[in-house]
Amino acid sequence: MCSTCQNLKNVFEATVIDNGQDSGIGIILLNDVELEVPAFRAKTGSQATVSIRASDIIISKSSLKG
Repeated sequence: MCSTCQNLKNVFEATVIDNGQDSGIGIILLNDVELEVPAFRAKTGSQATVSIRASDIIISKSSLKG
C-alpha cells in the first residue's frame, strides 16, 4: 500500500477506465461500480489505490501500475 494511503480508512484497489484528461472527469471501476472523479494522471487499464470519504475520493498516484 502507498505511504499516502497508510493512515486512511476505506481503502480499495480500483481499475482506471478513463483518466479524464480530455473531459476533466475520470472514471474508475471499483468492483462492479463505476465512479466519476476529477481528472488525474494514470494509464487506462492500470490499477490504483483509492480511499473514499463522505466528501471526496483520494487516488494514490504512487501505487499506479502500467
